[in-house]
Amino acid sequence: MPEQKDLKHLTRTRMAKTGRTWAQWVRLVDAVDAYAMPHRDIARHLHDQHDVDGWWAQTVTVGYEGAAGCVTRDNVGAAGMTSTRVKHCRSRSTGSTAH
Repeated sequence: MPEQKDLKHLTRTRMAKTGRTWAQWVRLVDAVDAYAMPHRDIARHLHDQHDVDGWWAQTVTVGYEGAAGCVTRDNVGAAGMTSTRVKHCRSRSTGSTAH
């Protein structure tokens, strides 16, 4: 786990590269109920609707999912084969974490 000073640096970097604060990104992503969306759809939304470069869209998406307590698990069938990936989030992000 990164130290608090590393998280603050990451947050400042994210703000500089995306033109928004972390709190602004959380509000924008929460507004489209992203906690219920697949990862790729969140990143695509950021790219398409907010003109965020693909790499930064992924970075914001990963940070948001961490803040919202999202966990992705594989559904494994009886034969041991992965059938689907399922994302579960505790709730909307509070915006209080610096992921």
